[in-house]
Amino acid sequence: MINFKTYISEGYNGDGDCMETAVNLMMRYNSSFFGKQLKAKDPKGTVLVHALVRGQGAVKGKRFPHAWVEDGDMVIDQSNGNDIRMDKRAYYAIGGIKPNEKGAYFKY
Repeated sequence: MINFKTYISEGYNGDGDCMETAVNLMMRYNSSFFGKQLKAKDPKGTVLVHALVRGQGAVKGKRFPHAWVEDGDMVIDQSNGNDIRMDKRAYYAIGGIKPNEKGAYFKY
């Protein structure tokens, strides 16, 4: 059985907080229980995405699991204290994200 660990290159230490921040952001779009409820621009609502990405900077060339939220064609990535908002096509190109790669891309 192939899983995420099969694709991960050695060297990434997993110190990021993307999984937690993406889920927290998703909860804020879907409930006021977690603070002021956010309103999605896309009438269909937001989507939580987990995928294998290619690193930039210190982790350039490494593949690792990452998480973010999508609102229509906009990616919102608040991991590690950032507030990245960019067009989905550009984000996918920069991260080497391949939605059709089996086992490496999931939307919720």
